Amino acid sequence: MVTQVEFRLLGSLEVQADGRRLVVGGVRSQLVLVGLLLAAGRTVSVDELVELVWDTEPPTTARKQLQTVVSRLRRLFATHPGAVLSTDPAGYRLDVDRARTDLGRFTTGLATARALVTGGDLTGAAAAFRAALALWRGPALVGLPGQAVALHAHRLDELRLAALEECGEVELRLGRHRQVLPELQTLAGAHPLRERITGLLMRALAADGRHAEAITVYHERAATLRDELGVEPGPELRAVYLTTIGGDGHTVVAPAPEPPPPRALPRPPRRLVGRDRLLAELTDDVRPRLLLIDGMPGVGKSALAITLAYRLAAGARDGQLYIDLHGHSERAPASRYDALGTLLEQVRPAPDAMPDTEAGRLAGWHAGMAARGGVVVLDNAASAEQVEPLLPAGAGWVTIVTSRHRLAPIDGARQLSLPPLDLADGVDLLRQSAGRHDAEVTEGQREVVRLCGRLPLAIRLAGHRLKHRPHWTFEMLADQLRDAPAPLHVSAERHSVAAAFAWSYRQLTAEEQLLFRRVGLHPSGHFEDWAAAALADLPVDETRRLLDQLVEVNLVEADVPGRFRMHDLLQAFAATLVDEPERGAAVDRMLDHYLRTTADANRHREFGDNVEHPMLNLTGRPFTDEHDRLAWMRTYWPTVAAVADLAHRSGAHLHACLLFRAASPFTLGHGHNATAVQLGQQALESARRLGTDDLRAMCHRIIAGHLLRLGHHSACRAHLGRAADLYHRLGDARLLSTVYANLSVVSRYEGRLSEALDSALTAETYAAAAGTPGRLAYARLQAGTAARYLGRYEVALRHLRRTATAVWPHHRVGLGSALMELGCVHRDLGHPRVAALLLRRAAALKRQGSNIASAVEASSEYGRLLVTTGDPESALRIQQAVYDTVRELRDGFFEPAIGNDIGETLTALGRTVEAGAAHETALRQAKERRLRYEEARAWAGLAAALRRTDPGRAESAAATAYDLFIGAGMRPEEASAALSGGRRAGAQLDDGRAPC
Repeated sequence: MVTQVEFRLLGSLEVQADGRRLVVGGVRSQLVLVGLLLAAGRTVSVDELVELVWDTEPPTTARKQLQTVVSRLRRLFATHPGAVLSTDPAGYRLDVDRARTDLGRFTTGLATARALVTGGDLTGAAAAFRAALALWRGPALVGLPGQAVALHAHRLDELRLAALEECGEVELRLGRHRQVLPELQTLAGAHPLRERITGLLMRALAADGRHAEAITVYHERAATLRDELGVEPGPELRAVYLTTIGGDGHTVVAPAPEPPPPRALPRPPRRLVGRDRLLAELTDDVRPRLLLIDGMPGVGKSALAITLAYRLAAGARDGQLYIDLHGHSERAPASRYDALGTLLEQVRPAPDAMPDTEAGRLAGWHAGMAARGGVVVLDNAASAEQVEPLLPAGAGWVTIVTSRHRLAPIDGARQLSLPPLDLADGVDLLRQSAGRHDAEVTEGQREVVRLCGRLPLAIRLAGHRLKHRPHWTFEMLADQLRDAPAPLHVSAERHSVAAAFAWSYRQLTAEEQLLFRRVGLHPSGHFEDWAAAALADLPVDETRRLLDQLVEVNLVEADVPGRFRMHDLLQAFAATLVDEPERGAAVDRMLDHYLRTTADANRHREFGDNVEHPMLNLTGRPFTDEHDRLAWMRTYWPTVAAVADLAHRSGAHLHACLLFRAASPFTLGHGHNATAVQLGQQALESARRLGTDDLRAMCHRIIAGHLLRLGHHSACRAHLGRAADLYHRLGDARLLSTVYANLSVVSRYEGRLSEALDSALTAETYAAAAGTPGRLAYARLQAGTAARYLGRYEVALRHLRRTATAVWPHHRVGLGSALMELGCVHRDLGHPRVAALLLRRAAALKRQGSNIASAVEASSEYGRLLVTTGDPESALRIQQAVYDTVRELRDGFFEPAIGNDIGETLTALGRTVEAGAAHETALRQAKERRLRYEEARAWAGLAAALRRTDPGRAESAAATAYDLFIGAGMRPEEASAALSGGRRAGAQLDDGRAPC
């Protein structure tokens, strides 16, 4: 009898037929099969499969090898039917019944369980959740190599965790706290940063009468979040705590509130006239479909989409997401990279960073969406190609797309072309906007609606004008509209719509007209009152008053206090009203404003002597404190990037260079490296056009820093080399010092430690000659760090002490870096108490300086100290929390180092299998980023983990590590010390009185 094949992904990959495990083939065959199974029913391109199998380094024969693998799989399925593997011009497709994969049965079981929860059958839901979770045999896709597989595995594991949380919630509601308590304790220990699990554990403990333990769990988690990440528990966990302790001091137990979903939708119109029947139909029919709405400008596409989204999202658990894709505006359409960043920030706002690559953002977006549900509005799309990568992967999402033209068909989408309003509905909207509800509909009202093209935007503008002229009739308004001239450059609308805009503009006061046409010059259409004041050349209080007037007459929309936006159609119209002299002066003032504001927002993050630019007479937005500065940069970074791009395109080349420089401390520290490199290349071209060597050198130097974070070391060195040549020509010893200090950083991460120390000492010589204390401190910090990596602790202490003395108490970032390195030196010398004080203080200073990634690095180093003092359990908790934070930041630059820290701690705990896995992951990440020192640490960690279980392999790993350390410039005794974990041989633990 022919047996059909079944597939298992929830654990190690297994293929079975009639209960017997089949041999799929080698790793390549398994990876190809995984790629096809995860996309079952969809064509997978050859490029996708090549990337899955070989990551970023495929051989020249990759496609031929892939064909061989597919042929083997076809033979397997011919013998054991149940899956059909077909080829088409785009790639390969595997069709398989969902019931024949454990992943398909799992997702079906989850859907069943969630439906039972919605229907109130909690007992049935709990059974369905448990049946689905029982399909898991361990971490998803365990044992398969590669970054792409790791992303898929992470997405699947996140699905399991979400299901465990939902199951725990249901079982607590059923009163099964004792049964679920052991599992929640294990989960909370393994995932200390998942606050929902912590909340469930607290509720289970309280229900079991263990109130003190529940409160202790909360305080431990709060302390971990506060000490290691610098954040407080979220509102959901705080609510569980408050309901647990009770308002009168007695312990009570209440269900934890659901996490508030992200809400990024703009406010809907108060009433969407003329679309009631369509809204009712779409509300009943759209879920879970993709809806594409097209129509002419001003017809109300966005208003319909947002109103519909609010109706559909009334019960949505996971959110209401929104993005304007700028498909039809003066600015360029949003790139896939930027759009994914905006959407990811709405779903999971990261404290500091986003993935640097488009592929990383795309993977994060689809992984984050798989287990969620809600509504996404993709407004103002340019094309189907722009939209398709942004469609959420999860089945629980409704996506609504608007565009001015009909998009190319997308599988599963419903297309709707939105017509102008019926004449009767248009009259209704006109009367409502004008505040006049006459008993009869007049021909004058109909004529106004016809002259407005029956478009809601134009009708509302006309009605609002009439509202403030009580003695005017509709017939008088129609006469005004007939006589209104059309603006010169608004060609996308009918003459009647342009006439409505022109007529509304003429009714403004002179000051309101000035502000209206000048804010139309803003490159993003989203602006704050300070930027509008700069464009208008008016005091900010007067600007706010005028903006309020423009909001009243529907020419500008208010987002939140101080922040505004303008409809792109109105913005295009406003821009046509500005002549060239007015345009040039207004744009110059706006550029000055953003340059000064960006510089003020970031200056406190810099280490070294600030470069003075010709901006001392400029006026920017004032800030209250560092939190205010950081919040502004996070909110307005896309605007700053758009303004810098405008400066380059409009020929304001000095502003293009200086805006890039002013934003660089934020972009470097918050993961915006890829965008910064693009802006840097533009700034470099602007510097070339200006013919100024100092600006060219500056651009080369700053671009290099971002390229280092992206792992492009060769390009980084090339830019630093060009900067050094230019500074030599200029005779600028001060900035030559910075270039050589930066070369020291590059060399250190590449594992060229002797070269790193030499470059830092050269930097120190130049800084001393220039007489610049800040640059000298920065050079000494790099010299001390390089010496510490080499194990030359006396040299490191000498440089780091002088650094700390020089920057105390003026520079928080510099002092935090110096204290962290000093703490590491004292740890390795056997001075634990001094090391603990220094490392804790360093982490706090780095958090206060808004440098989260560097702060968690200091916390992980503190964990290494705890291992040496005999508390590896606490060390592991800290380091795992730190690693979770770094992964959330999606800054792969720090992951290898912290992964190696975790591996060393696991070895100290005797968990050598897990330690080996941690070091292997760190080794792969270090190779991808070309971080040779961390690669050597990973081999050393593997040697330590394997010493008892596999002495032969351990010896080989140790030899590889030793060779890498020697190749980095270490002496034999220093390389031997590094193999033992970095601590000097013979160092003794002291009583904490060692000087620092």
